[in-house]
Amino acid sequence: MGIGLKLSMRNYKVLSIRKIALGLWCSLIVSLVGVSQYAHSGDWVYTVRKGDTLWGLCLEYTTVATCWQKIGPYNGVEYPRSLAPGTRINFPVAWLIRPPAPALVTYVKGSAEKVLPSDVATALEKGDALPMGTRVLTGSDGLVLLTFADGSMMTVEGESELTLDALSGYKEAGMVDTRVHLKKGAVQTRVPKRKPRSNFEVSTPSSVAAVRGTDFRVSSVEGEQALTRNEVFSGAVSVANVSEKKELAQGTGLVAVKDQPLPEVVKLLGAPTMLTEANTYPMPFNLQWEPLDGAQRYRLELVADGQSASVGGHKSDVAIHFSDTQDFTVSQVPDGCYLVRVSAVDVNNLQGMPSERRYCVKTLLAQPQGLVFDRSKKSLASLSWHPVVRAESYRVEFSLEPSFERIGSSAIVAAPTLVLSNDHKGAKYARVVALAENEGMLESEPSAAVVTHQPNPIRIAVIVSWVIAVIALL
Repeated sequence: MGIGLKLSMRNYKVLSIRKIALGLWCSLIVSLVGVSQYAHSGDWVYTVRKGDTLWGLCLEYTTVATCWQKIGPYNGVEYPRSLAPGTRINFPVAWLIRPPAPALVTYVKGSAEKVLPSDVATALEKGDALPMGTRVLTGSDGLVLLTFADGSMMTVEGESELTLDALSGYKEAGMVDTRVHLKKGAVQTRVPKRKPRSNFEVSTPSSVAAVRGTDFRVSSVEGEQALTRNEVFSGAVSVANVSEKKELAQGTGLVAVKDQPLPEVVKLLGAPTMLTEANTYPMPFNLQWEPLDGAQRYRLELVADGQSASVGGHKSDVAIHFSDTQDFTVSQVPDGCYLVRVSAVDVNNLQGMPSERRYCVKTLLAQPQGLVFDRSKKSLASLSWHPVVRAESYRVEFSLEPSFERIGSSAIVAAPTLVLSNDHKGAKYARVVALAENEGMLESEPSAAVVTHQPNPIRIAVIVSWVIAVIALL
């Protein structure tokens, strides 16, 4: 009985130890799973480079003395003494000497919102600092410009959904590791020349584009057959899916389809030849370029002066348009100068190499109104009209023809009135044009014409009386 009890106690102790061990093991597993989930949601992500060690990384970037011992369990793996280049290591943000730099919103147009990692959705505004895990959504009229820690700039076009997957910037060390996921829509990015310890990737449901100092565009299409279009305008991009990788050089593109082998790299359409000379034009004005074989339509970007044509900037307006013909009428944009970027779109909807040219536009002065010919004074006849906003002077034109095909004489005046001289009295018609010399000799449309050569009623009366008197004498 005692022995049985002793055995029972021993079994109980063994069972208890096993339960405790099992409990600790389960707790560890749960802890690691929890860590793993956290690591993917908001950690600082570092991509290992040749020569990196856990000790060195912990010493350079963190404040935790035992970081090199804790970082393996935190990531749920046991790192070897020699780290393989390309390995991604998640560091808790709280461990860092300085927090990573967020992406900055430098321009917003139309409807756009941000969804923070806390799932709180609010309107996106210029100046917002977006942390890792933020989603950016744009409406059909939306356009958003983002600036990253290394100076990379990204245009998020309309009807897009973008997630800042791993926004890891560490300015002081010159290390930036940026990964964004484009679920749908299109982004165009200009990335400065990559530093040895920097990485920039754009992933989609179909592929991943790794960038090395380039100007490139990625667009993602949802659906049963999700696909991604990649176009490289300068530098190089490496496009990969789960099974293979292909290199895209400047002037090439590729359409990747989900769950299918990567197709052959194709050459993009060349840059259109602009026919409209760079100059200042009154608005609206027509842009023209030579047609390109293979072009299905043309894409135009108008970016306010002093900004990047590919990604916009910080000052003013950015507009994207499409044209089915080799011309486009520029209208309803603020007065100023613009860098216009025109590219052809091929049958696969790949955007071709861009042609860039700078144009300045000015809104036409308003047409002068209320032109009146006045000869109420006995010896002086005059013209007067309503003043025009922004007009610095006026040109009064005279002609013998209502069409003004031939202008007999003209006069420049500062005020909206003119006393006619002998030089003008022989003309039958007059009209007025408003001028703004300081705005590049901007002119308005001519006013409606008035008749200036009218018989003097007193003289007519005298002549009629004289004729009647002569007839009476006869």
